[in-house]
Amino acid sequence: MLSFQIVEKPAMILAGVTLENVKSNQEGIQQAIGICKTQPDFRFDYSATYQVETSVQAPKGLEIIRIPSATYAVISVKGPMPSSLQETWRKIIQGFFQENNLKPANSPNLEIYSSQHPQDTDYQMEIWLAIADITNNSKTNLI
Repeated sequence: MLSFQIVEKPAMILAGVTLENVKSNQEGIQQAIGICKTQPDFRFDYSATYQVETSVQAPKGLEIIRIPSATYAVISVKGPMPSSLQETWRKIIQGFFQENNLKPANSPNLEIYSSQHPQDTDYQMEIWLAIADITNNSKTNLI
């Protein structure tokens, strides 16, 4: 079972590029914040972004993506990329929401990358899963 913490995150503005209909295990995309969004037809879009204070600060040519405030289940990932990230996503897909009595929200999930070298054995990053209202769930992991 994956351990996690529940975090309330205010709205934010991100700037970056979106790669449409990518393979979910594609390697070589590295940035500060990855936005993962599954489309209604099950296509997978990925945006390589970083946070900006205002859309004016984004360099010309980058897409502006506004992420609404949301509640996230934050899962730590440790180990060299991409295998550690792929293994964690595999565990999430295999039943994370059901095991923890959570429901996914209709909002993008985030991959928060660190500045470490991604091949380091102690590389650390986080997956932020957008979750629906948790008022009826146990809040033992709420921070």
